[in-house]
Amino acid sequence: MPDLTIHAARWCAGNEFHHATAEGSNGETYSIEYGKHVPGPYGANWTCTCNGFKYRKTCKHVDAEALKKCDYGWEAAAGSPTEMGKTCPECGGPTAIMEFAA
Repeated sequence: MPDLTIHAARWCAGNEFHHATAEGSNGETYSIEYGKHVPGPYGANWTCTCNGFKYRKTCKHVDAEALKKCDYGWEAAAGSPTEMGKTCPECGGPTAIMEFAA
């Protein structure tokens, strides 16, 4: 079996964490979060504070934010992390260095 080599790539920090707020139909404000530490059951750890999410484990607020969340570099961003800028080319947000074995 060949040895694995550790590679590094820069990707959007939105892949690690995303937070937003949404206004409900009755004027309530809901908090929507995505991230590895978020204990949500939807997709890759999404959660929302609305009652719909509480009972159905999904809601329109999460669906809307999932479309907005930047996932640049999700499928192994190419290039050297030192050569790439520290700003995401898609959303303008911060980037992080991801290490993977290949």
